[in-house]
Formats: sequence, C-alpha cells, structure tokens
Amino acid sequence: MSRIRVGIVSTSWWADAMYLPALVTHPQANIVAVCGRNRQRAEAFARDWQIPQVYTDADALICSAEIDALIVAPAMRATIRSPCRHCMPTYMCCARSP
Repeated sequence: MSRIRVGIVSTSWWADAMYLPALVTHPQANIVAVCGRNRQRAEAFARDWQIPQVYTDADALICSAEIDALIVAPAMRATIRSPCRHCMPTYMCCARSP
C-alpha cells in the first residue's frame, strides 16, 4: 500500500510534540512538507523532522506540493485562502478542546 503524503501547516510546540511524533511512526504516513510563518523556524523544524519541503505560504504548499493530506493548526487556519484546499482529498483542521 502506498503511503499518504502529508503536509503540515504549523511549526508550533504542539505540532512538534503531538502531530509529528504520531505521524512519523505511522506506517502509512509520509510527511513531505511543512509550512510556518517564520522561514528560519520552519527550516529548523523541517531539519529536525527530516521533512524535505519548507514553505512560509500555506497556499503555495497546497497548490505546489504533491500532498494527499493536509493538517492545519488552528492558529494557521486563517492563513489559507487557496481555492485548492477544496480539492484536497483530506483536509484536517485540528481544533482545540473545549
């Protein structure tokens, strides 16, 4: 079975502590891109998790990266304006617990 190519829109401590540990150990997930507002932080995050593509624009990640699924942190949700997001097979926005 082929692995699902995942893009992450967040470089927060939550993504670092919760999203990535679960995804890198999942046998069907392949994290191929990360997006963060700060380029240096996003590059460091990508280096730490061995993620090949780095973006500072979520729309660019969605439209140009070859991804099958997208995980978006709540704080980054408003940064996505691309109509491409509606074409994604899987678009997950992680909500905060009440």
